[in-house]
Amino acid sequence: MDAPALLLLSDIVKSLMPLVGIMMIVTALMMMLRNRRKRSAHRLTPMEQVERYQQERGMRQDLESLMVEIEQLARRFSSQLDAKSVQLEKLLREADEKIAQLQQTSAATQTPQTPQPRSSLPGAGETPGVLPPGVKHASHHKAHADAPARSGAGEDELARQVYRLADEGLTSDQIARRLDEHVGKVELILALRK
Repeated sequence: MDAPALLLLSDIVKSLMPLVGIMMIVTALMMMLRNRRKRSAHRLTPMEQVERYQQERGMRQDLESLMVEIEQLARRFSSQLDAKSVQLEKLLREADEKIAQLQQTSAATQTPQTPQPRSSLPGAGETPGVLPPGVKHASHHKAHADAPARSGAGEDELARQVYRLADEGLTSDQIARRLDEHVGKVELILALRK
């Protein structure tokens, strides 16, 4: 997740904290009221019971008004959450668009690299196992050895192979391993196909 999404989620959590606190207070008050009622029900005179019922009625009205306020607060939080989720979706869409633009720019600026030809055969006047500067050993990466064959029309052949393997159900990682290519290159070829 990126920073705007994390900030958005932290705002949502912060906005829900007062609602949770209020609900806990209401629950504690209800439990205290129930416990008092059980303890003092046996010892009260009729006048005391009348006063107690009036107090309970007043407390009940207070609790009902508090519940109405909590409902309104919950509606407000719900609308804020909806607005934040719309913002989050918009940010995600913008991020996807920027990724697509970067992939297109990367594909447009990427040029095929051709290795420099060797001036002499291996072993003829050279130390065995030592290659001239700029030429990598074939065991390091098969793609460099195949690069002359893949330039121009060869790149189309690579794309065809990638598309064929993708149609067979292989993932981009599996295709990259099978063709001995970078995963990013395979993903770029697949993205350009779409």
